[in-house]
Amino acid sequence: MNYILGFGVSALGFVSALKTTKNITILEKNSYSGGHSYSHEFNGFYFDEGTHISHSKDEKFLKKILLNLKYKSKYSKVLNYSEGNWFDYPIHNNLINFHNKLDYLHSFLSREETKKPLNFQDWCINNYGNKITNDFYKKYTKKYWNKNLKDLDTSWTTGRVFNSKEDKVILNTFFKNKDKVSTFDKFRYPNKNGFYGFFKKKFESYKSISLNNIKIKKIDLRNKIISTDFFKKEYQNIFSTIPIPELPNYINFPKKIIKCINSLEFTSLYTLNIIINKKIDFNHDWNYIYDEATNISRVTILNNTNQSNSNRTAIQAEIFELGNRRKKFKIDNEIKFLAKILNFKKNEVIFKQIKFIKYSYIISKKTNQQNVKKIKEYLSKYNIYLFGLYGDWIYYWSDQAYNKGEELCKKFLKNRYI
Repeated sequence: MNYILGFGVSALGFVSALKTTKNITILEKNSYSGGHSYSHEFNGFYFDEGTHISHSKDEKFLKKILLNLKYKSKYSKVLNYSEGNWFDYPIHNNLINFHNKLDYLHSFLSREETKKPLNFQDWCINNYGNKITNDFYKKYTKKYWNKNLKDLDTSWTTGRVFNSKEDKVILNTFFKNKDKVSTFDKFRYPNKNGFYGFFKKKFESYKSISLNNIKIKKIDLRNKIISTDFFKKEYQNIFSTIPIPELPNYINFPKKIIKCINSLEFTSLYTLNIIINKKIDFNHDWNYIYDEATNISRVTILNNTNQSNSNRTAIQAEIFELGNRRKKFKIDNEIKFLAKILNFKKNEVIFKQIKFIKYSYIISKKTNQQNVKKIKEYLSKYNIYLFGLYGDWIYYWSDQAYNKGEELCKKFLKNRYI
């Protein structure tokens, strides 16, 4: 028997490419499938595990997930907030917002560019200059990634943060930018079931081979035996999407591999989900919060992404922490901050909830892939293959995760391993 560990989007892509599911069993620790794509219902709204939207331009992928699905497609509306002020996104294309705009422009024009940035700090200075980097990106990186700019490499930046164009920066220092630009200028969101609505039918179609609420106890590499809290069986192949740092809980690794595993860093996430007993007149989809007076780094107005409710407003705020550390903060203080910036009163909050998500984002470092390669090479000797965001340890979008699962499956089918 072949086993897939974890049933998220990448595993969904894998099983979708199978010609037969007779020799496959999926083991999922949760009572539901979907991984981070799952949406949790809470008092009439669906709250995702952090801000999730579809902005894919992959036509083949979109044809698969959008078939017979009702969804909303709209242009992104994004704002920034810092020290009592709302200002347009992205910062460098909207310097007219700032009283010290000429200081930012001077810093931008006098920046010294390096041909090959060594880290994210170099990349930011190359694109924005020292002052914008120090006043905004340095501050936000500390909140969002819980890291210094120098600690991150640049492999993750493409399609996620904006490069600067000199003519645009200069023009929009003196004239209001009429272009509503976002990293994702347009996005889609399902009419029902939150982000999970994109994949719900597909996940449900594999119920017959998916075992939920299964806890893995041990994987015996030498004898190729997998043990869970329900059974102990031999395996032919294991395809794992489990986060790499979790694997030592089930597998006895040599010290050199443990060292590689311990080098991998990630962020954990608290989502503060609140419902307000009124409709807020605030038409932006999500916002980046630079203000150091709060732990919150990003806020999403769920009504605006596509969860309409005429009488109530659902808001999700995100607080990040480094590697499963438990951040101490007072929920009421964070709600008080949200009330101030979004113009509602604390006593108008009728429901509140905190969810902790152990694995949120991988932290992108130069050493990641060389260490992941060693881990994969070791496990492949015992017919265990890692894939997905936390198996490849690469910052994937959902379409990339799905496609990577498909690719891995086709590779093994070609070689008749499954």
